[in-house]
Amino acid sequence: MGKYEYFHLSIFVLEVESLGLLHSLKMEIPNHMHYITFEMDNKILVDALEVHNVPLIEFGDRVTEIKSLLSGNPDYVVSFVRREANRVIHSIVKVVLSHPNPHTFYEVPHTLYPLIINAIQ
Repeated sequence: MGKYEYFHLSIFVLEVESLGLLHSLKMEIPNHMHYITFEMDNKILVDALEVHNVPLIEFGDRVTEIKSLLSGNPDYVVSFVRREANRVIHSIVKVVLSHPNPHTFYEVPHTLYPLIINAIQ
């Protein structure tokens, strides 16, 4: 299952990625999905989720909410992957930029199968 939306915002990448993770968690929890790994290529965000003290800015509030959702779902994992290794998500981003209307998909788009197979190997 996946979802994309296009927002015209003037905020930092770190805030956008934390907002994306928060929305992902809120989408998965009501659907009772288990054993999910959220791969992030933003090391600052992944590190912020692992420490006890969080910066007191809007990003910090979002991290606190994400940590709360993760603590209630122990089979959800957030892991860091290098940007170069995250070709699947970058392919999805290209699609999103060309289709600004929100969309939720429940099956893997056929065009992504080769990228997913390469990422697994």
